[in-house]
Amino acid sequence: MAEDNVIKYAKCVTETCALEKEIKSFQFLVTLVIWYDLLMQINLASRIMQTQNVNLDEAVSVLQKTNQFLHNFKGTGLRSLIIAAKELAEELKMKLKEMTFPHFLLAQT
Repeated sequence: MAEDNVIKYAKCVTETCALEKEIKSFQFLVTLVIWYDLLMQINLASRIMQTQNVNLDEAVSVLQKTNQFLHNFKGTGLRSLIIAAKELAEELKMKLKEMTFPHFLLAQT
């Protein structure tokens, strides 16, 4: 019985260490920031569009703002996202050498 607990504990420690390593990866942080920014904007538009009292002018305005956000996001989003991810990395006390992003992705922006 005690041996089973030791095996379960060891497995739990291993999985926890692997998860911590993944969460502290800079690519994960950038992905997290991307999803947060996109979902916040889409959620805002969605909530406004679902209200009972939304009028056509307001709906068009919300959709135009969301469209403009997506265009801006496509144009300059990656660089600003990397800055936000670096701030998160600093809070997680990541080392500077860990805060890198693949250069081939930066070249596409």
